[in-house]
Amino acid sequence: MTNTLNKYFEALERLVNGTPRIVKIGAKINPKNVSLEAGRDASAIKSGRDSFLPIIEAINKINDEENKYKLKYLDLKDKYSKKIKEHKDLYHGALNRELMLIERLNTLEKLVNKKELYLPKKD
Repeated sequence: MTNTLNKYFEALERLVNGTPRIVKIGAKINPKNVSLEAGRDASAIKSGRDSFLPIIEAINKINDEENKYKLKYLDLKDKYSKKIKEHKDLYHGALNRELMLIERLNTLEKLVNKKELYLPKKD
């Protein structure tokens, strides 16, 4: 590997690790930002040049891995969002039942206190 290509790979590694020196942290990993991070012109990495194929393949591989991770994350987010909604619905249903039971208990206690409802005494 040439010295220039090593600089591009070092720049790519810094971008992946989130420790860039030139571009902003969190910048998209693409040939332009890798070139800038390596201290070169933004258009230095060209897909038509055979000498840049290894760095372009590495950039594409990293982006593919990130896309797989994002898809997996979105699937998990969707799955757990549905579960959270189901549990919230169950929780609110339980709260409604609790409030109805409290209201019914209060009504019955008022009836007992007014002696409108006679309960048999236990002997």
